[in-house]
Amino acid sequence: MRHAIPVYDKKEVAMQRISDGVTRGYPLYCDGSISAEKLPRLVDKFRINYQVDADKNSRAYRQRKGLGNAKLILWKKFDDLVLWWLFVSENGEHAARDLETLKNARKDRVRCDDFELVLLTKKDAPKPRMTWRYTSTKYNEHREAIIAAVRSRSPASMSRTIALAFFGQGCGFYGARSQIGKLASLYRAEVVRASLKTAPTLPAKLRYVRRLRG
Repeated sequence: MRHAIPVYDKKEVAMQRISDGVTRGYPLYCDGSISAEKLPRLVDKFRINYQVDADKNSRAYRQRKGLGNAKLILWKKFDDLVLWWLFVSENGEHAARDLETLKNARKDRVRCDDFELVLLTKKDAPKPRMTWRYTSTKYNEHREAIIAAVRSRSPASMSRTIALAFFGQGCGFYGARSQIGKLASLYRAEVVRASLKTAPTLPAKLRYVRRLRG
């Protein structure tokens, strides 16, 4: 049996599915982008060569035979641009090992826009888990933007900067929330340093991403 391969229109859903894949034994990957017009040909190629549309039973059968499996995750970033990630199981023979240049997510971090997939340990958690956080480049951009916005003394500029750094798609994952907590401390310190009385206040609680459906 085969199943349809969804094209996610919400970034956070795609991010959760990517994390699921790596966590559940598909750490090898390659990625790219393609126009919506050419997407059907890419999907057909991966279906024929890598059986990315295999159902649960077919995957289990292949595993028993010593063969690997693959997953294809698609996110429609814009109307005419789709980002794709091909994930291959760590165990078992698979054609993608020979036909694609694969990286290992445990060494070469998977990226989705301005976020990267990392292994972090929550406070009081027994072991680390996969989560998303801003790339170092994007995190530093937010730091600089916060400092510049506060020093501009413009409430509108500060509000825009807070919205971009604190509330965008992807900000609710644990790794990003930890970074946003540091950005919040930076913002408050800059407001005090600038002696601003009318600066926008930050939310009492940070956004949290729950399990999302496609």
